[in-house]
Amino acid sequence: MERDIEFFAELTGEHIISKEFSDTAKARQIAIDSILWNSEMEQWLDYWLPDDVQCQVLKKDYALTYQTVMNRIMILT
Repeated sequence: MERDIEFFAELTGEHIISKEFSDTAKARQIAIDSILWNSEMEQWLDYWLPDDVQCQVLKKDYALTYQTVMNRIMILT
């Protein structure tokens, strides 16, 4: 989702918004990689997560993404 908003923001000349969503997409990818990639097995483990997995980065990223989207919607309406 962030990449789509980044693309359209850049297309419409909203470079600051594009940069914000680019940064958010990168943070989300880092969070996903930190939880789902198993370097020992060299594979994605997105089909199974242990019950004790918690990632504050992912929670923070989601909150940032949600708030950014909501702010942009309010500006556009």
